[in-house]
Order: sequence, then C-alpha cells, then structure tokens
Amino acid sequence: MMDRAWSLRVAGRVVASTAAVMTLGCAAVTSSAPVASAAASTLTFSVVQPFSGPTAFEGPEQLAGCLAAAALVNKSGGVMGHHIQCAPTDTKGDPADAVPAVSKMLASTTGLVGVIGPAQTAPSTYKLISAAHVPMFSDCGCPTLDHNSTPFYFRIDPSDSLAGIAMAYWAKSRYGKNAAEVFTNGTGGQTTVPSLLAEYSRLGGKFVFTQTLVLDQSSYRTEVAAMLAKHPSVLVTEMDPQTAGTYFSEVQQLDGGKFPKVEVTNLALKGAWIRAITSAIGNSLFAKDFVAIAPTTPRGPGYRYFKKEVVTLGSKIQDPKQYLTDSYSIADYDSVILAALAMNEAKSTTPSVWRKYVIPIANGTSGAKVVHSYAAGLHAIKQGKKVRYLGGNGPFDFNKYQNAAAGFQVFRYQPSSHVEKQIGAVTLAEMKRLTSSR
Repeated sequence: MMDRAWSLRVAGRVVASTAAVMTLGCAAVTSSAPVASAAASTLTFSVVQPFSGPTAFEGPEQLAGCLAAAALVNKSGGVMGHHIQCAPTDTKGDPADAVPAVSKMLASTTGLVGVIGPAQTAPSTYKLISAAHVPMFSDCGCPTLDHNSTPFYFRIDPSDSLAGIAMAYWAKSRYGKNAAEVFTNGTGGQTTVPSLLAEYSRLGGKFVFTQTLVLDQSSYRTEVAAMLAKHPSVLVTEMDPQTAGTYFSEVQQLDGGKFPKVEVTNLALKGAWIRAITSAIGNSLFAKDFVAIAPTTPRGPGYRYFKKEVVTLGSKIQDPKQYLTDSYSIADYDSVILAALAMNEAKSTTPSVWRKYVIPIANGTSGAKVVHSYAAGLHAIKQGKKVRYLGGNGPFDFNKYQNAAAGFQVFRYQPSSHVEKQIGAVTLAEMKRLTSSR
C-alpha cells in the first residue's frame, strides 16, 4: 500500500478510478489499475499534454521522457517498493478542452503523485492541479507564470520571455538590423513576441515587418509576399508543423528558391516539424538557411542514461530516436527522476510531503552528493546522504518562483545524419547579463 493509504482528495472528497487506456498517436498506455490493494502499489504521473489537435506532436514528446524515467526507476526497485507509470491526459492544446480533461484526470486517477505538464494550457489548469495538492513539472513558457506563487508548480524549461531575449540577441548579433517577425496565433504562439520585439529594439535592431498567422490555412501567399517585399535580413518565427510546411513552401515559390535566414524556436528540433519542412522545401535549404534556438541541453553523464533508455521505447512511442536531442523530452525525464528521489528523501509518496524536497535536490544543499541517475541517488539516500541531481539537461537551478534558468543553444540541421549540430550558444552568463537590468 502507499504510505498512509494515500488517495487523491479533490474538493473535500476521496475519489478513486477505474482503468483507462488512451491511444493518442502513440502506443496504448494504461493510465491506472482497477481500485484494489494491488493498484495502490503503482504511482501514476499524468502527462498533461496535447495528444490531438494542431500541437499533437507534443504529447508523445513529453510521454517519451516520462516513460524512459519510469523504466529506470522501476529497474531499481521503484520508489520504496512502488512502481511508477505514465498516463496521458489529452488537453488538445486548447484551454476549453484542457480544463475538463484535467478535472476528470484529478477525479479519476488512482495513485496520482505528479503531473508532467501542463504545456501552454497551464494558465487555465495549473490552479486546478495545485488545489488538488499535486506537484506539476510544467514546460509552459507562458510569461504569466514568471512570478508563480503556488508551491506545487515547477517550471522545468525557461520562460518564453527569456527565449525571446535569446532569439533577439542572436538575430541582431548574427544577421543585422532588419528583421521580420511572423508567429502564429495558436496557444503559446505569441508568448515569445513581446520580449523578442523589446530586446531587438534595445539592441539597436528594427523589425521591418511583423505578422500574426492564423493556424493551418491552405495558403499564405498574400502573407508571404508582404514579408518578402520588406527584404528582411532574418525571419524570426514560430509555427506549428502544418503551418510551417505551407508557409515556407510558398516562400520558396515566391522568392525564386531563395530564402532569408530563418530563426525558429526549438520547434525546429522536433521530428514532426523537421518532416514538415523537409517535405516542403527539401533538406538542403532547411540545412542552409534555418537555425533553431533551444534551451541548453548538456550532454553529460545524466544524458547518457536518458539516451540509452529512450531508444528502447519503440513499442510505446513512435520513433523514439527523434527525442534523443529533444530538450523537452529530457526535461520531463529529469522531472520524474527528481520527483522519485524526492519521495525517497521524504520517505513519503504523499505529494504535499515530498514536493518540499524537490528544490533542495534540484539546486543542491551544502555537502550534497552530486548524482546523475536514479540508482546512484537512491543508493546515496539509503546511506543517509543528501543528494543533488544533475540529469540529462544538467541543473534546473530553480529560482524563488520555482522557474528553471538556462542558457540557450543554437542548432543547424544536418541532412547527412538527420540530426542537429550545435553552431553557437547564448550562455547562461550572457542571459544573466542581458536580463540583469530587468
């Protein structure tokens, strides 16, 4: 049984669940077992992400990280004898769908100990999860949570406001003073824009063209022609895969096969995005003219554990190799490992108890032993030692608002190996310098 025979308590009542299976662009994953004594030995992390809709590629991406971590935890005996599992909750990437989906998840999941997510629907759902006293490890870049005040919300990737600053810095320093900004109007599509525009101007650049695209239209020829008429030195953008494939195919047609330089958020590192772009314009133009700005993803000892495990998920996730360099998948993997270590340190699987141990293990305390895997951390904890977990993405470095800090890396696609190569960086030190006056 879980410690203290813990059950999920929502709105003052104890609730349980029946088994559910979701098949959402990936292999079926059992979300929870029928209510019984055996079910209490399984701890569930709900992956609250879009598994359908325009951003459906995000769900399997986050699930991959959770599943890789769960496998490694379970290979080491689980958490105090309890195995863990990952269960998808489909938000469809839309706040209107996310709220009932999260409410149902909270009311029906047996053994719920944590949430991986939510993503861009966090502003509409994080209070529901917090009210249930369930820790969440969110990849939402939404600036509205830059000053988060709930102790159950941990942001594991840097804010979009920081991403905008990094993109502006790289665009100005590498491509000159005249830029175009084209972002979609979908959930999360605009959250990078304010800091991007402000920082580029502060650095002496000028956006000669700005535009908001409606998602997934059949053609963008008018919008493309308007952008090309301004002759920008760089196009800074974020689009979902379908929009990007259509838009850049028409850039190629209208610009005689030529391209401005294109700077994209970390969407350009995702398998679905790469497939859409290369199908539309080919490998060579994508490799030549596009770069991706993504949170720093170190390749240290912690990463090797993730890399070894994620490739074994072929029966559960389509093409798991596409997530090998995905900072979001890696961050979700690190989150589950971090949570599992926190439970062991707390000697409790009760979420309101173990969440207090997340920051000390993530940021480290005096004399803490640095560990890069669950097995090493568990061994140290059993010896009575304090630990600091440095995983696949390196340190989280949570600030007082429980938001992770990071530098950013710049990647270019390599068609010969179908992976990305790092070509530069906006380091954590540079980010601190750029934001020091804010």
